[in-house]
Amino acid sequence: MANQKMEIELTEEQARKVEILQSNGISVGEAIDMLFEVKEKAISIRKEILDARISNAQKEKEELENKIANLDKSISLLNKLNDDNLDLEEKHRIVENEHGTGDESYEMKIQRVKHNVSWAKDFFKF
Repeated sequence: MANQKMEIELTEEQARKVEILQSNGISVGEAIDMLFEVKEKAISIRKEILDARISNAQKEKEELENKIANLDKSISLLNKLNDDNLDLEEKHRIVENEHGTGDESYEMKIQRVKHNVSWAKDFFKF
């Protein structure tokens, strides 16, 4: 593209800035090109920052939704356990269904072993 000369009106401040540009070896056309490049770069950086913030916000939203779902489960369980119409056995069964059976105590392990011992197989080999 061929260079084109234009006549423009400048304020004193603008004229002084043009002189500073020219003393640094930058033409007005180059300065205009730089200005638009900086503008495009700023828009690009701002878009990247916003995309990163949106991504982080979505991750936080998912984490909070998971926490809310867990809290809803806990509240539901507590409401079931708070029901006066259920007896202790039913409440115990509800807790086992929700959380599984608890760790066996030492006494429970001993009882399990005692019940599983086969005297005929383990002690008396026929």
